[in-house]
Amino acid sequence: SVLPNIGGHGLKLEHCRALVANTQISNVLGDCVYQIGGWSEFVHCTFAQFYPWEANRGMALSLTNHLADEPYPLYHAHFVNCLMSGYPDDVIQGDLDEVEGEHLDYFFGYSYLNTVETDDAERFVGIVYDNGEQALPKEKNFVRFDTYNFLYDFRLKESSGARNIGDVEVAARYPFDRYGMARTLDEGPDAGCYEFVVKEEE
Repeated sequence: SVLPNIGGHGLKLEHCRALVANTQISNVLGDCVYQIGGWSEFVHCTFAQFYPWEANRGMALSLTNHLADEPYPLYHAHFVNCLMSGYPDDVIQGDLDEVEGEHLDYFFGYSYLNTVETDDAERFVGIVYDNGEQALPKEKNFVRFDTYNFLYDFRLKESSGARNIGDVEVAARYPFDRYGMARTLDEGPDAGCYEFVVKEEE
């Protein structure tokens, strides 16, 4: 699926179960994904938070396990082979209360994340951080980023840091990207919902 240019949250999950794969959620006023408790798994997804019509935009991802004073246990929030980027230095937000006896399970694996680097080796595995040190930071990773005409193509450029970093076993569950391109024909699967493909010369 593609969820672009939305004046609220791209996808809001409130205490539900969701499996999302090969999906692009981009340029929304709220959060690309706002999850309140529940169970979710995102595989090969692209969250691109470059909403062009308002500077006070949301996050690429926001996780919480409570709403006001009401607890919403976060049973499972796993993001694997994903790409999360946006204008700010950190596009991932967690408002999580660690309460003894309550579920709090979140995990990021083999993904390209525009967030602050962490030393949490159990919850962040195989991560490439988009911290300005990559060859192509943030919006420069993508094939087309035309803010004047509001035209975007979130497929990857050849030198993107999101290339070949995905988990091969996870990619085998989704061997083709959103356009039907095979993920298993080069050095490794790319993070996000699009696999880089060299264009043939005309």
